[in-house]
Amino acid sequence: MDDHSNVVSIEVWNEWNDSLWWDGTFAQYKTLVQNAHDAIDAVYTTHPDIVLGGLVWPHYEAIDACTEGTFEQYYEIVPFHGYAEWNPQRDKVEEYLDSQYTDWFVPTVNNNGDGEPIWVNEDGYSTLDRTEAMQRSYFVRAIAHFFASDDSLGEIDHYDAYEIKDLDPNSPVIGSEDVRYLGLCEYDRTKKLAFNAVKMMVALLDDETIITPENHEVTLTATSGRFRNEYHRLIKRDEGAGDVSQILVVYDRSNTVTCKADLTTAGDPNDCTLWNLDGTSTDWSSYFDGTTITNIQLDGNDVVRVFEIGTAP
Repeated sequence: MDDHSNVVSIEVWNEWNDSLWWDGTFAQYKTLVQNAHDAIDAVYTTHPDIVLGGLVWPHYEAIDACTEGTFEQYYEIVPFHGYAEWNPQRDKVEEYLDSQYTDWFVPTVNNNGDGEPIWVNEDGYSTLDRTEAMQRSYFVRAIAHFFASDDSLGEIDHYDAYEIKDLDPNSPVIGSEDVRYLGLCEYDRTKKLAFNAVKMMVALLDDETIITPENHEVTLTATSGRFRNEYHRLIKRDEGAGDVSQILVVYDRSNTVTCKADLTTAGDPNDCTLWNLDGTSTDWSSYFDGTTITNIQLDGNDVVRVFEIGTAP
């Protein structure tokens, strides 16, 4: 590990709140974490962060049993998995963070420990019997939701898309067949449409100090058609000295509608960019006066609009 400075964290087990992957008790897992921490700390001078095993969902009973008492010195990160829409039978991602997360999981993480960062360290969407455009839309919606929905409470500060490429078509999979097709690339590493969309979101958010959620600062008004299942997520990026730039994600999961977005925090009227989901961009400054973005065209589930708004002059 000392020879690999890019390895900065180690996850202890995975999905330990599911008997498919861990047949011990929560108390036994807690002992495993302590022993792993001590062993790693004794050997590696780099002192990598200890990441608790990713939970199958934000399971507050599990995290409470593992972290109660004086235990915060043994871990640095608390992760859970997304997979809200990884197959068609799952609920939509916009409903994933429910009261178990807001009322129990987050308070337990903060009260039992030192307010450790919460990660979504696995999230995926299978393209078995579904289009690449649907997968691409999902990842943009999911990233915006986990970072900036009101339900997120602004507590999530890291996101991992799972996985890089599909599994070997000639090898067995653990679980159902849709697990084989979670990749951002096909098995031969041919990029699916989602690859550049995730790359775009990384470019917009990676290594940024983000301020979320601030969705109350956005008012959407339909100028043609009407909303049915409208969502918007506003992410502010701290640019220092009190300045902020903004990322606005807008979509309607059902209807075709043209709308405008009024922002409380003004931006640079000469610096508004529409990011297309293929990673290309269009200058949208002619539709932005500093506080209102106009001519936002939405067209159902697969169309997600991502705007980058520069700091006000």
